[in-house]
Amino acid sequence: MVAMSEVGFWMFVKDKKLAKRSWIVLGLVLLACPLAYPEELVVTMSIIGVDKEYANIRTSFSSMDWDQLGVTVGTPMVIDHKGTRVKATFVENYHDVSEGSWLALVEDNQVKLAISFGHACEILDCVIGDQLTMTVMRPRNGVEDD
Repeated sequence: MVAMSEVGFWMFVKDKKLAKRSWIVLGLVLLACPLAYPEELVVTMSIIGVDKEYANIRTSFSSMDWDQLGVTVGTPMVIDHKGTRVKATFVENYHDVSEGSWLALVEDNQVKLAISFGHACEILDCVIGDQLTMTVMRPRNGVEDD
């Protein structure tokens, strides 16, 4: 026995093989979409310098590389370094987050990691040449998480 909705659909289709192929192609496209635009973007970078006053971390990731990723202001991320994991937010200025919060920003054509009024490099126990991983959270279906 065939369901009524199926009968109704097939009444208007002249080439059933083509219709079935179209559904298969649509299914494959829907499966591939998350692969083309993942919800997380993982970036590995080196520490190329540490600022003296607040121990902000200067990374090997240039502003041009960062712009190509399309990360918008307010995007959350997770920074991993030697077993220490911290949550940060991509901002335009240090004062865009509350005191003590982790942040990432582009300054002097480099991506910098910092703590607002804190000492990021001391917390991560890092030195120049260390590698760190940043997992950037991307919005799902055009809607950002709260």
